[in-house]
Amino acid sequence: MATSLEDLNAYRDGLLKAIGTGSLSVTAGGIARTFRSISELRAALATIDREIASVNSARVRVIRVSSSKGL
Repeated sequence: MATSLEDLNAYRDGLLKAIGTGSLSVTAGGIARTFRSISELRAALATIDREIASVNSARVRVIRVSSSKGL
């Protein structure tokens, strides 16, 4: 899933709103989706939460190597 963090957060907000109201339809970013049950909504929310966590945890790693002859 190659979407921006803002898109993921918008979709997450839509999922939370749908769960809170009991609606099975979510519209975010111009995409509409209808789920079959609240448990499906919760599973989608868990997936989005994992995506957001993976985007937030992407770190740049730096390895520094130093050497000398020791003389």
